[in-house]
Amino acid sequence: MKYVVLVWAFLWLGALPALAQTGVPRDTTRIIEPTDTTSRPAVSTDSLRRRFDQERLLNGLKAYTKRKTIAGKAAAVLFNFTPRHEDQAGLDAALLDRQYDRHNYKIVRRINIQTLTAFGYSISDTTRVPRNILEKTGNAFHMKTSRARVRQLLLFKVGRELEPQALAESERLLRQTDELVDARVFVNERTSTADSVDVEIITKDVFSLSGSLEVRGVGAASIGLRDQNFLGQGHQFRNEYEFGRNQPQSWRYIGSYRIPFRNFIYGEARYRNEYKNHSSGITVSRDFYSINTKYAGALSLNTYRYRLVLNPPPNGQEPDYSPSATIRKTCGLAAPSHCAATT
Repeated sequence: MKYVVLVWAFLWLGALPALAQTGVPRDTTRIIEPTDTTSRPAVSTDSLRRRFDQERLLNGLKAYTKRKTIAGKAAAVLFNFTPRHEDQAGLDAALLDRQYDRHNYKIVRRINIQTLTAFGYSISDTTRVPRNILEKTGNAFHMKTSRARVRQLLLFKVGRELEPQALAESERLLRQTDELVDARVFVNERTSTADSVDVEIITKDVFSLSGSLEVRGVGAASIGLRDQNFLGQGHQFRNEYEFGRNQPQSWRYIGSYRIPFRNFIYGEARYRNEYKNHSSGITVSRDFYSINTKYAGALSLNTYRYRLVLNPPPNGQEPDYSPSATIRKTCGLAAPSHCAATT
C-alpha cells in the first residue's frame, strides 16, 4: 500500500507544473517589431535548472507530508526531512571551519606544495627571506621537509572528491606534527571551477636537530643527539651515550627510531644497554588522528634482560646477582595492564 501511495504522490506532484502552465492561448497573429537591434552573444543553457526542479519537487513533497490526510501521513512515515545537525553527530558546530564548504565534493585537480625551511621565511609574508649569517648557517644544517611527507598527512588526494572538513583537518594534522611549526591549506579561488579545485599548501619547518652534553668529571660525560625530521622524511631518532661510569660496564646507551608510514601508521624501535640491564622493543601503532577515523590500535613487543640482587652483600663487596632472566612482553590494543609476559 505504501508504494502505491508513493507513486501516486510523485505523479500528483509532477502534474502540478503542467497544470500551472495551462492558461489562455496566446494571439499568434500579433507581430511585435524588435526595438533593439544590438547583437548579443547567445545565452547559454541554465545549468542549474535541473537542481531547481529537484528542489521544487522536494519542497512539494515536504509540504505534502505535513497534510493530515491518510496519504500525507503515509508519506511522512516514508520520508524524513529533519536536517542533520553537527551536534547530533557529536561535533561542535562552533569549531568547524565553514569557509570552504562551497567546495565540498568537488574533484581535486592539483595539489601544490611549498615547503619553507626553518630560518628566515614566513608563511604570512612571502617576501621574507634569510638576511643574516645566522639564519643562512642554520638552514645549511637543516634538511627541508619533503613533499612526500606532507602528502602523508593529507586527507584528500588528486582525482578524488574533496570531503567536508578535509582541508581544515589536514591543516590541523600538519601543524601538530613535530617537524612543522606552521602550515596553511587553502583553495586557489582563481583557478577553481564549478566541479574542480586546486589546493595550495604552505608549510614551515622546525629546526629538527638538537643535542645535549653533560660533563660529570675527568673522562666522564653524557652525550645526547636527537633529530625530529631525519632526512626530511619525518623520521625521529634519539640517542644518548654515557661513558666513564663507576660500574663494571663503564658505558650506557639508550636509543630509539620512529618511522611514519602511509595511512597514519607509525613504527618505532627501542634499545637500551647498561650494566645488568638490557631491553629492546618494537611498536606499530595507529592513533585516532581525525574525527572520521574508524580503526586505531597498537601492537608492541618488548624484551627485557636483567639481573637482580637477591642477597645484599656486606659493605665493600661486589653484589651477587641472580642468573639472567629474559622477559618478553607483548601488548595489544588494550591498556598496558593487558600485556602478556613470558620468561
